[in-house]
Amino acid sequence: MQAWKIEWLLRETLKCDDPVLQNMTVLMMENFGKYWSDYNVILSISMILDPRMKLEALRFYYSKLDASTCDEKINNIKEKMYKLFDKYVSVKSSSSTSSSSQQPTVEEDFSIEENQEMDDPYNEYINYVSQNVNVNDKSELDLYLAETPLEPKFFPKLDILSYWRDRQERYPNLCKLACEVLSIPITTVASESTFSIGARVLNKYRASLFPSNVQALILTQNWINGFEDIGNLHFFFHNF
Repeated sequence: MQAWKIEWLLRETLKCDDPVLQNMTVLMMENFGKYWSDYNVILSISMILDPRMKLEALRFYYSKLDASTCDEKINNIKEKMYKLFDKYVSVKSSSSTSSSSQQPTVEEDFSIEENQEMDDPYNEYINYVSQNVNVNDKSELDLYLAETPLEPKFFPKLDILSYWRDRQERYPNLCKLACEVLSIPITTVASESTFSIGARVLNKYRASLFPSNVQALILTQNWINGFEDIGNLHFFFHNF
């Protein structure tokens, strides 16, 4: 969600009249586009796997950025998410087939207790639901997306991983996908380096400056770019 907010703020800043901010924003947009193009799919899938968000939230944020390309982007994300889900289903089915082939074949022999359990009305209903849950040939992902999203105001601190662990019986394949995707660590190193000016002053060839000298260099750069005079600037120049 924060990624969309960052892109929106960058686009708004490009419209300002300050040339310094415009130049800075252009460089930030280049870095943002470079990394966002690699991670926008997995971040979008993560948002869909949040039961409070799903496709509705994705449509909302994409339409704020560019309404003309909203449907195209969403269809692209859905296509890739279904491909990823199909991979998990195929892996699960292949492993189940191999494990079942290794087990010896035995004749079904129901005991008296098992027959009594099958005669229980509640167990009969459970079996009926499990056999007809995909009566319309809908996949786990289809069923999940068809469900109404949770109200965000009622679940402000929802533990999404716990949510999926509690639903592994209903969505075994989708649960595995969700837990693995949502467990991917996200780093902020790239964005911090974009916003930081320290690397432009201190580098491997100039790493032994006093703090006052570093501050003087930064203030001088601000003065060259047309910032208003800073009260302590003459003090730093005097001690430089």
